Amino acid sequence: FFLMIRRPPRSTQSRSSAASDVYKRQHLFGGLLTLTQINNFSIAISFGIVPLIRLYPLAKRYTNYPQLVLGIVFNWGVLVGYSAMTGGLQSITPFSIYTCGIL
Repeated sequence: FFLMIRRPPRSTQSRSSAASDVYKRQHLFGGLLTLTQINNFSIAISFGIVPLIRLYPLAKRYTNYPQLVLGIVFNWGVLVGYSAMTGGLQSITPFSIYTCGIL
């Protein structure tokens, strides 16, 4: 679906991509290896942002505020990191940092 939205220019269609299948597999393996080092709650939180990651290209194309979506996605790491270090999100601290990072 997203490939239909963002087609490469004709001048670059014949070039090999820097993000080949080998690199994609290495990044996927590295990401999964990182997820095995944190607790289950943090893993669940980290998968909670996937829908917004998938919506970012659409926000970039159809809205005037793609930076807002990008800020929400990038700052999600605050919640994941805080929950990995403390074991949960019982405090107001991670949410205030998350909100300030977006604004």
